[in-house]
Amino acid sequence: MQAILSPLISILISTSFFTAFILIGKYLVLSMPLPQFIFFYLIFTAAIDLLATWQSIREKIRFDQVGIQLILSFAYLGFLYCFFGSLTHLPLASAVAIYLSYPLIVPWILRIWMGKRVGKLLALGSYIAWIGVIFSFNHKLQLRNVLVFVAIFGALFKALYQTGYARMKISEPPLVLWITKYLCALLASTALLVGSWQIPHWQKLLSLLLICILEKVYKASFSLSIEKSNLFKTIYLFSSSIFLCAGLDYLIFNSLVPFKSLMCALLIYLGIFFTFLQKNVLSNSVYDL
Repeated sequence: MQAILSPLISILISTSFFTAFILIGKYLVLSMPLPQFIFFYLIFTAAIDLLATWQSIREKIRFDQVGIQLILSFAYLGFLYCFFGSLTHLPLASAVAIYLSYPLIVPWILRIWMGKRVGKLLALGSYIAWIGVIFSFNHKLQLRNVLVFVAIFGALFKALYQTGYARMKISEPPLVLWITKYLCALLASTALLVGSWQIPHWQKLLSLLLICILEKVYKASFSLSIEKSNLFKTIYLFSSSIFLCAGLDYLIFNSLVPFKSLMCALLIYLGIFFTFLQKNVLSNSVYDL
């Protein structure tokens, strides 16, 4: 695959599959209860990832960082609820833009956690993106404002989880990483279904399996593009999916992008652009978009 696909083809595949992932995800969260969606999404993604780590199943494992692992697992679950929850009524231009801004938060987490300095371009990019997020709020107290906060917390949870996960990846075997990511999240999502358990229609289950496969493919294509091409070029091309999602949101869901949502998307895109103008912002393992 690496020998066949050029970096440009890889990022186009990644962007296309990511857009399909978002659109099908929005359709599903609009047509089924969110706790039910999250539970089966976790079941399918956990099964796919377990197959990928099967060869390391016999490796000796130890749990030396239980507290951090619990925090990361619940951060991952919180991210899923916030991200997919924001898709329900928030314009895709805003929801996707806020989600894709999470790499801009990671350096600030590292600054608090490890005392790492934040570069000037990265700080500028972050400030521009935060101004963009402000544009997504309405002046009235509405459900949309609540969902903007939900989307912001989704980006924060994603940044926290991905930062810790990337650090653990250096020293921990794949099975420990799998348990860290899924065990507590699965248990908590099961508890949230108590009293409202229901198996979805088989078509929805197939759609859930499909978005899990789409997610794996777009992330693999994205990683391949990063390996073979410039990180800046890969990031800003992938981030253009913000506007692709906005257009398809109107065509498929008849959701016209409000001016404030468009400004939010543009400013966050500019923030991402300026951030990745500098080289070696973070290690590639952090960009699990």
